[in-house]
Amino acid sequence: MSAEIEAIRAEILADWPAGQPRPSGPEFDAYLGTVARLRDAQQRLETDGSIIADPKGNPIPHPALAIEKTCGERLQKWGRRFEPRR
Repeated sequence: MSAEIEAIRAEILADWPAGQPRPSGPEFDAYLGTVARLRDAQQRLETDGSIIADPKGNPIPHPALAIEKTCGERLQKWGRRFEPRR
C-alpha cells in the first residue's frame, strides 16, 4: 500500500474512539484508495486549473475533473460508514 494511503488510514484512525471497532478489510482499503485519488485529482486541478490544452493546443476540461466527480460519487455511496460514531 502506498505511503499516501497509509497516511490517510492513520489520519482517519487517529481520533477513533476507544471501544469502537476500527474499520478494516477490502472495502475500507477501497475507501482509502478513493480518498487518495480524490486528493490527487484536486491537487492537479489546483496546480493546472480546470481547463488545459489538448495536444493541438485547444482548451479542454482537465481529465482530473472526471476523476474528482467519480471519486466524490463513490465516497457519497459510503456515506459516513467509515466515520466514528460519537
